[in-house]
Amino acid sequence: MMEAIKSSNYFKCVEKVIRPLRRFLNKFLDDWSLSFAAMLAYYLFISLLSMGVVVAGILGLVLRNDFDAQQYIKDKIINSIATDNSKAADLKKVIDFVTDRVTKEASGVLSIGTVFAIFGASRLFVAIDKCMCIIYRIPERGFIGQNLLAFAAVFIFILIMPIIIAISSVSSVLASIIPSEAGRIGTFAGQLGFAVIFLLFFYYFATIIIVGAQINAAFFENYQTLGAGLGTCVSRMHEEYDVGDLRTPLIDENNEPRSYTH
Repeated sequence: MMEAIKSSNYFKCVEKVIRPLRRFLNKFLDDWSLSFAAMLAYYLFISLLSMGVVVAGILGLVLRNDFDAQQYIKDKIINSIATDNSKAADLKKVIDFVTDRVTKEASGVLSIGTVFAIFGASRLFVAIDKCMCIIYRIPERGFIGQNLLAFAAVFIFILIMPIIIAISSVSSVLASIIPSEAGRIGTFAGQLGFAVIFLLFFYYFATIIIVGAQINAAFFENYQTLGAGLGTCVSRMHEEYDVGDLRTPLIDENNEPRSYTH
């Protein structure tokens, strides 16, 4: 009976649909996709923190003598976080202290922040490049080429940042038009929930990048699964090339696989 079912046209059609999906799922898991998504989320978080330092330094330089603009920005921050007078007063003290220090030391903050921002943001694009090497089975770029590509991507990201900021400000405009006390984060639980959702968004965004690349590699470029997890494949490569000592590099100085005989 099983043979009759397997030989039926319906079963063959179902198998034809399921086979590429199963191959994609195996490739997705074998390539450690979820782990790489977590790595990208971490680098995305670090790069945004660095960018925040740069923005603080720039605002400190530009608005050093514009006290009205400084007060407007501080009021916006306080109103978006605090919901009662006691919290607003405490938050105002912190923001006033930070604003005073940033304004007085804006050039130093900007210099340090720029260095960290470029480095942090470039690590994000280096990590993306490494993930693509695994997904598309291609050799890694050299150190110089990889970092030049990352710095170029950072430069492009800086150019499009005003557009991103403009789009993200739409929600703030709508919130000011349609006031709602329920949407304000006034409790510790609400603030903690916001932080968790914020971090989950990073992971969600990174997962979308990985899933999109995996779909393209599996369905359009026809890249196959490794057949096992990434770590298992590396271990098997030592056995295949007859490298007895697992501490011995698989690749020699000429970028050729080593081969040993016992």
